[in-house]
Amino acid sequence: MPHPALDQLTPALDTVRAASQARAWQVNWILGELTTAMDNGDLPPEARNHAHVLLTTEHLTTFLEHADNDAYRPRARTRTHGPSPWSARNRRAVLRAICRAAHLHPGVVPRTTTPDARGDALTPRQKTALWSFVADAHLYVPRTSARRLVLIRMAAITGIVMDTGALAGEVTHINRYQDLTDDCATVHITHRTQGPGGLTGARTPYRLSEKTTNAIRRWLPYRDELSADVQGDPITSLWVTVRPGGRGPRTARVGMPLSTRTLRDQYQAVVDWLNEARADDPDWTPIPASLERLRLSGTPVVAHPHTQRPVR
Repeated sequence: MPHPALDQLTPALDTVRAASQARAWQVNWILGELTTAMDNGDLPPEARNHAHVLLTTEHLTTFLEHADNDAYRPRARTRTHGPSPWSARNRRAVLRAICRAAHLHPGVVPRTTTPDARGDALTPRQKTALWSFVADAHLYVPRTSARRLVLIRMAAITGIVMDTGALAGEVTHINRYQDLTDDCATVHITHRTQGPGGLTGARTPYRLSEKTTNAIRRWLPYRDELSADVQGDPITSLWVTVRPGGRGPRTARVGMPLSTRTLRDQYQAVVDWLNEARADDPDWTPIPASLERLRLSGTPVVAHPHTQRPVR
């Protein structure tokens, strides 16, 4: 089925894609959902034929009501448990950017009615329980299981997020050789902000707690072994895959850099496991599965001479 309205928006879409690789992915995601909405008949023919009609509050409200409830999510995708408030917020951010690029008022995009995805930080009790769980979770699976390595890696990732307050994308971009000191006691995080010129940010060193340092040291031998057999340029990412994944041409080989999406998914799986294990405890408050909630609970300490490690 032709989609003239989307064809008319091509220059605007290309402008928004140029902001960053992440924004380009988001534009393609929204474009796919709009295409599905048109093919399903959720939007009238005039919205399909004219961009200025499509980008109106009336038709965007209809689109977002369906999209926010995962109506356009591929059936094969089962990464999340229900609609995501982060997705709802990102949809609107991308649509506003497209409107601006098309010289339309971004206010035509309706605001989200879902709660703020960031929410509150984890309580001290939740943080302590989470760390105790992820630090030992690998002991409860067979030694020969790839899941054991996933859990060892997740313990180190959780510790770094707690000690630096880094975003998921910033964590996945940590360089094994340039950003991590030899003693694993300091890590450099490049905090990324998105603007008209693309991704920019300052590189900041953080001191790591002794628990996080030990978790990284436990992970590194496996990381180096997994990446050693990858042909081509050396793998510099601190986090690498431990088993094949994906579908079709995007299938990831063992030892390749870990994606941000996989990092978030595996953190969610660990938190779900912990919440299930504590479900019978009447005093237990379930931990949100969003990595952003953990980041907001971080206790970052910028590295300076004679600065002590943060204590959790």
